[in-house]
Order: sequence, then C-alpha cells, then structure tokens
Amino acid sequence: MSKKIELISASAGSGKTYSLTERFVKSLDEGVRPESVVATTFTKKAAQEIGSRFRSKLFEQGRAEDAQRVFGGYIGTVNAVCGALLKDYAFEVGQSPTLEVVPDGEDAALFRVAAADAVGRKARQIVPLVRSLEIEKWEDIVKGIIDKARANAIDRKMMLESGERSWELLRELMPDPISETEGKKLDTEIVRELKRTIGALPSDGDTSKGTLGAKKDLQAIHRTLSQESIPNWATWAKLSKIKPTSKSAHEVETLHELAGQFLQHPRFHNEVRQLITLLFDCAAEAAGLYQQHKRTLGLIDFTDQEALALKMVEDAAVADQLKERLDMVMVDEFQDTSPIQLALFLKLSKLVDRSVWVGDQKQSIYAFRGSDPALMDAVIDSLGEPETLPNSWRSQSALVDFASEYFAVAFGQLGIPEKRVRLTSKVRSTTPKSPHLKCWRFESKNKPDDRLCLVGGIQSMLADTAAYAILDKTTKKERTLKAGDIAVLCMTNDNCRDVAALLEENGIRAAIPRTGLMKRPEIVLVMAAYRYLLSPEDTLAVAELAKIFGLEDWFSVALQNGMDAVKDLHPMFGRLDDARHELASLTPSEVLDLAIDLSDAGRMALGWDNPALRQANLDALRGHALGYESTCKARRCACTPAGLINYLHQLKGDDADSQAVGVGDDTVQVLTYHRSKGLEWPVVILTDLESGEKGKPFGLSVQSSDAPFDLDDPLAGRWLRYWPWPFGLQKKIEGFSDVVEESDAGRTAFERERRERLRLLYVGMTRARDYMILSARKEGKGAPTAWLDSYTDAGGNRIVSLPNVAGVAEITVGGKTFPIETVCLTPIGEVTQAVAGQNHAPVLPEKVKAHPPARFVPSSDTIDEDNISVEFFELGAPLLIKATDSRVDLGNAVHAFLAVASPEQDEATLRTRAERIVTGLGLKDLTADMLLEMHQRLRTFITTTIDPAGTGEILTEWPIHLKRGLQKGSGWIDMLCRQPDGDVIIDHKTSLGGKDVLEKKAIGYAGQLATYGEALQKATGISGRGMWLHFALAGMMARVNIQG
Repeated sequence: MSKKIELISASAGSGKTYSLTERFVKSLDEGVRPESVVATTFTKKAAQEIGSRFRSKLFEQGRAEDAQRVFGGYIGTVNAVCGALLKDYAFEVGQSPTLEVVPDGEDAALFRVAAADAVGRKARQIVPLVRSLEIEKWEDIVKGIIDKARANAIDRKMMLESGERSWELLRELMPDPISETEGKKLDTEIVRELKRTIGALPSDGDTSKGTLGAKKDLQAIHRTLSQESIPNWATWAKLSKIKPTSKSAHEVETLHELAGQFLQHPRFHNEVRQLITLLFDCAAEAAGLYQQHKRTLGLIDFTDQEALALKMVEDAAVADQLKERLDMVMVDEFQDTSPIQLALFLKLSKLVDRSVWVGDQKQSIYAFRGSDPALMDAVIDSLGEPETLPNSWRSQSALVDFASEYFAVAFGQLGIPEKRVRLTSKVRSTTPKSPHLKCWRFESKNKPDDRLCLVGGIQSMLADTAAYAILDKTTKKERTLKAGDIAVLCMTNDNCRDVAALLEENGIRAAIPRTGLMKRPEIVLVMAAYRYLLSPEDTLAVAELAKIFGLEDWFSVALQNGMDAVKDLHPMFGRLDDARHELASLTPSEVLDLAIDLSDAGRMALGWDNPALRQANLDALRGHALGYESTCKARRCACTPAGLINYLHQLKGDDADSQAVGVGDDTVQVLTYHRSKGLEWPVVILTDLESGEKGKPFGLSVQSSDAPFDLDDPLAGRWLRYWPWPFGLQKKIEGFSDVVEESDAGRTAFERERRERLRLLYVGMTRARDYMILSARKEGKGAPTAWLDSYTDAGGNRIVSLPNVAGVAEITVGGKTFPIETVCLTPIGEVTQAVAGQNHAPVLPEKVKAHPPARFVPSSDTIDEDNISVEFFELGAPLLIKATDSRVDLGNAVHAFLAVASPEQDEATLRTRAERIVTGLGLKDLTADMLLEMHQRLRTFITTTIDPAGTGEILTEWPIHLKRGLQKGSGWIDMLCRQPDGDVIIDHKTSLGGKDVLEKKAIGYAGQLATYGEALQKATGISGRGMWLHFALAGMMARVNIQG
C-alpha cells in the first residue's frame, strides 16, 4: 500500500476520542479542509460524540466557520457514511440515489419472503437429513451462510466450493466407511440387539438402580422407533454409552460394539455430506433471490451499502472525484470492522494523503457480529508498530496498574508487546477506607446460592455507602456510594436476568434490557386509551381505563346502566371522544402520542413507583410505533392505527416488546461483558469467573487461506466452513471428539475462543473507575476462577491467585504487589428487607386522619411469626429448581390447570388442557408433563392424608367474602376439601427453594390462610380442620398451624 496509515493503539480509558479530536484540529492547521474529512465509528452515540467534539473544539478556538463546514464532511457510523457516499455518487455507478435502507431487524422477514421458493424446494431433501442428524433451525444456518458470505465478499462460486471443501475436511477426521452391504446388515443387527438387551436386563440377582435405569433408557429409545426402523445418529451414539452396573455389564457388550460402529456407517457419511452441500446450495440460490427481491422493492440493507460503496470506490471515475473531494480518513474503533468494511477503509485511505485509524486490538470482542480479530492483527502487523496512547484518564492507579500487570503477561503470550498494554493513571487519587481492588468469595455450592451471595454483598455495600470514596466524574470531588455507581457484569443474558430478578426481589432496583413492555401498567393505560380512541364500542378498553383510574363503583354502574354510563365517571373519556374526529389525518404514531397526552399517562407515571422507568417506557412504546411505520414502508404495505395494535401484539407474542433500560442513582446496572464495552462505572463487579473455554470447530465459521495477508486485497482467499454436530445434546463422542480436538481445526477453534475470552476479560477489568470486585466461589472442588487461571506466564504459572480468606492481604501480579480486600459471603435469605432508596410518593400533609381502607385483601394479612409453626410433607422431587418464566405466568398456569383438573378426567383430556395452558402462556420452563405430575401428586396426597375415607368433596376456586366491622374483603380459595368434621384449605404456590426458604414463605402466607379460615367458620359455624400450602413446583406440602 503506497500511502501510510497512521495507526494509534488506544487502550481502554486512554482518551482515544480526545486524541482523534486533537489530530483533527491539527490537520486543519496543516491544510485539511473541514468538509473533506471522512470520520467513521460504529455506534450512533459515538458518531454524535465525535462530531460534537470536533465542532466544540473549533468553537473554543473561535473558528465558527470551520465548525460549520464540518457538516459538509462524511462523519457518522459506517453505514451512514456509506449511505451518504452512495447518494452523492449514485449516478456515476448506475444506482438510484433514493434507495431506502431496510430497517434494522427487518432483514430476516424480507429474507423469509424472498427465499421461500428456494427453501421450499430444498426442504424435501434437507428436512429428513436434519431429523436424522438432529440439526435445529436449518433455515437460520442458510441465512447465516449468506450473511457471512456477503460480509466477506464471497461470491456464489466460492460459496458452493465452500460446501464441498467443508465436507472434505470433516471426512478426513472420520473413520473410513464400511460397505453399503455391511451398513444394511448393521442396521438390522442393532435393532435386533436392542430388543434382546432390553429383555435380558437385569441379570439374575442384579437389583441395582444403575441397571434398572439403563433398562429404562433403552426402553425409552425403543419406544421412539417405529416398527422395523433404525435409530437416528444421536440415539445410536447414546446406545454406545448406556451402561448398567457390573453385574449386568456383559449383557450390553454386543450392543455397545454394534452402536460404536456408527461413525463408519456409509449412510452416516452420506447424510453429513448431503446436508453440508445442500445447505450451501440452498444458500447460493436463496442469496440471489434475496438480492432480486430487494431490488424489486427498491431497498438495500447495511451490507448492500458497504458492498456498493466498496464497488463505487473501486470505480476509476469515482475514485478520481473522491481524490479531489477528500483530504483525510479517520476510523474509530477499527478493531470492530467487518472484513468488507476493512476493505472499504483501505480503499478510501489510498485516495487521501492522510489516514488516522484509532482502536485497540485487545478489545476486539465482536466476532459474533462479523468482525475478525485475526484480520485486525494482520493489518497491524502489515502497517507496522502503532503509536500507543500511554495514559489512563478513567481509573484509579491501583486498578490501572493491576490490569497493566495482568494483561502485559497474558497478551505477551499472544505476541502483543507490553507497550500496547501498560498504562499510567492520570486520575486524581482518592482517600479510600479500603483497597480499590476487592475479592468476594462465595461460601456456596451452586449457582443460585452464588447469586444470593452476590446480592448480599451488594446489600452490604449499600448499607455502608460512606465506606466507599467515589470520585464524581462531573464535580471532580469525592462523594459516597450510590446504587447507580454499581455495575454487575455477567457472561450471558440469562445470568443477567437471574441477577437482576434477585436484586429486585430484595428491594434493589436493577437496570437490564428486558421485554414485557405491553404488560406494564403505564402501557396498559395508554393502549386502552388508544383502542378507545379507535372505537368507542371497545368496552374492554373502557373497563381497563376505569380500573386503572380507580373509578369508584364503576363495575356496579356498568351492571346497572351499561358501559356507556361508566364514561361519565371521568372526563378523560370526553377528551378522547372529542379528539376522535382528528384520527383520519394522523399516522399511527401520532395517534399514539394523542392517546398518551389525553390519557394523562405521563402524569400518572410520575405518581407511581420508579417514575423515570415508566416515563422511559412511554418513549419505548413510541419507538415501537415508529418501528411499525418503518416496517410497513419496507414491506410496501398499508400502515394503519389498527395495524399498530396487531404489530404490538406480535411483538409481545415473540417476546420482543422491549422495555426501556432503567436508569438513576438508585439503580444497579446489570449487563453482559460484551454490552459493557465503551462504558464505565465507579464500581464494577465481575462475575462468572468460573467459566472455561469451550471452543469447538463445529458450526459456521469464516476461514482464510495460508497465503500472506495483502493490504491491497484483504479479502483474498476467504471461504466458509460449516461442520454440523449430528449428536444432539451429547457433548462428547468416543473415537471422534478427541480426534477433532487434536486436529488443526480443533486446536485453532480452541485458541480462537481462548483469545476472544482474554479480550473479553480485558474489557471487563477496565470498566471500573474506583473499585473493581472479583467475585467467585471459595476454592474447593472445581475451578472457581477458571477464566483468570486460563492465562499463565512464560513458566506456565497462574498470573494471579485470589485470596481465599477474609481480610486485607497482598497479591503479586507480574512481580508487583497489590493490596486486596477479601470478603467471604454466605447466601442471604430468599427475600430480605429492601435497601432504603429514593421515595417517589407525593408529599402528604403532616396531619392526616387515619382511616382503615374500605376493603382489605386477604393476601396482605399478617400474623406474628412466633404464633406460627410449619410442617412439611414431601410430594416428590422438585419439578423446577429455577425458572426464567415470569412468576406471574407460572402462577397463572398452575392455578388454571389445578382448578379444572379432576380425577374423573382421562389422561388425554388432562394433557390437552395442560398443553393448551403452557402454549397459551408461552412458557419455556414449565411443561405439560410437569402440570400432570403435580396434579397426580396432589390427588395422591389428598386421598392418603387429608381424606383417606373418601367421604369429602373437592371444590376449586371457591369464593369467600368476609366483613370485619365496616371493612369488607373477598378472595378465592384455590382448593377446598369439604369434610363432615371441618373444612381443609389448600392454597397453591409456585415458590421455589428448599425447606428453609419455603418455611419463610409459608409464614408470610399464614395471614391469608387465617382469613380464609375465618370466613369459612363464620359461614359454616364449624372450625376448619387444617390449612395447607401446596408448593407445587418445589414438590412440597406445608401444613400451617396458627396458635391463639
């Protein structure tokens, strides 16, 4: 490459935006025109910041004209810059300047429509193969092949060659196939031997659970086989692993020997080869249809923008014009570029006299989005040693030094010199009462208890905020800790959700990307007003609004005078009626704004808890409405107010109705390591340090040739490899897994992930400004700090070993010692008292006469804990240990099923109802089998313990009403066992946990049960015979005894 690129290595917190700004202003002094600069980065927020910084600096210097001329350049995200270039030079390359960009997230729907013919034709061949090989979502694999091919400028010919090449390399790792005749013989023998083995087990005298379990597994496999069929390959592999105890081991030897030959089966080889090549064939055909479909609609997507911009820059006529137009190219976060973006930047850099690329190869963590860290390393090696920014402007010196020492050693083993790793802190030192570096050791044995320890640690911090010296980024002064200063980093989104849920259960607000927007009260309010605007006959909308606004006796009014009479109870209905005539001239998003305004949703949100989040959720709803309008535009379909309702319902059904992310001084941030990149907080807690490498060569990946990297042709020699894993959930296959792991592909995949995880660890460790907390289980079984331990020095020794004992100690990293405070934490109770936070309730007069509410809710009644005792009876093993499903949905499912299930119903009817409930609520953890099992357990318990004589009557969802003085209350008893000598109350609960946790729950529900019992006694004149809690998911019955 003839023109030199100025490469700047900017470690985390080293001030890369400041450096870019200084170089921009300096370049103007040296003759660069403000309107002739291309400056690009990878997020809209970063692009806005760069443009703002450029102009602000020029205004500071009194260069207002230059600041205005900046708008004439190309400053923005990669796709914004590509779009602007395409618009300016569209005619030169024969493109329309009015092409519309496919909205983000809409490309999948467009692809499904465009590729339907190709996918449909290939499905007849592919579907039997994916069933046999247990490959899920094969259409997504096809889409993935197309996406990676386009991002790497891989054409149709190379795509088809990639399929054949993938199979040839995989075949080299498999044993040679036996003949077709031998394969058919093997099919017959294994089915026959399976039947024989089942009949032979257990051997005489073998009553062990291991053998009975093995026989049960074999019977289950046999039931899945239709008559004279043969098992699929995952099942065949499982047959080679099922082992009874030693007394019966000889009975399965022949089965093991036959099953172990499946890797040699010619049909296995043929099916794997066919699947690989057919997927690439389908992708090649679908890619053409997808491009044609977009051209027909006048659309392009982001990858099209990049590919067209690259093609345009390669055009000689356009290149000559750009040489005249452009003076400088600036690339921010260059390590995150995709291969095709890299090619574009290199081409642009050849057209200008000066190029500045700023980034950090240590933070290249977006391979899953299409970036290629290895390609970035090759660019750096080709361009020569970059300039390195030496100082940290983010973190306290102890944290900067610790990260420098650790990563200088770790990255040094990967060939990155210390100069690009070490930083010197330039942040003013604070006066902390304890070390900036901390270690939390969890005294726990499982993941749920780890989380309880973590929440307990955060609670302790917030209970003693003065113990932490925080350097305020705005005032530059020390202050005490706030909840909003804390960020918890997790490896996965599921882990984030678990932590956030537990924090909120314990009274600590947690900010996390989550769905469920349409269930939020502020959104229910707005959508009810929206629906009423569209149709005054929508009585459900009227009822929802009346309930939310708390209109007194609205239900009685509706029963006596009709729903129209309810509208007279609040002026909002009149405002909505008066505005209805405006709808014909409004877009759906404008109708939504009208509903928000006229329903007074903004003010209502301010009166509820967490008003900032509720207000932000209203904005999120507006964003979804604008997304609907963009989607309609892309699909060339009508955009209507009624259509918005259907669109939002679809988002809810797809679990895509995203809420706003909570913010505020009283909200702890919980996010993944990947999402934390580019952000910073005063206190950062690193979790999931026990996770280890799992790099496997299976799946879809981009491969490169062995030829030396060429800056003039960075995409040369790239191809795609797809290797299916045809064994379902089994992680290791004898005789195959080891061969793969020891192969070049296996070692490369493992090393690629190992490097990726080191870069991710670097991102996590460099987010903290004042305190970093490394959290892990205490040393014992397993490797609680496996992630840290994966990286060693030149002698193969751990770079750091965390203390295991509470107290302040010193640890050595890279020859330097650091003070560290270790705190040992035990799991807290399931729910503890909330940490004091900001009170958003309106200010009331100091003297207010107290009146008891007119109505009371049984579930809110409480009883002195000393007067309660709880007896437990085990129904069976827990049906769930933890759940990601909404607790509300779980409760609705359990109550709905047990309310209608009865012994008289046959299993088919019960199963149909159970499946309908699970499917209707969209549950992922709870299954129909679990509902059937909890029903059977409960019925068995009733007949053996509560009503062994069978003389009672079972009632479900039985209403009760109770009057206490002037107060009234009502509720529903989940299950009432009517007995001649007194009633037995059973209340269903979906709480999870062991007896200690459930006992606390039972004590909390005692008041509710007592209220039910009081109502029954007043109604029947007979004292109750018992009160029970049915912890259905935990497999427990709890008898609650109340004294006095």
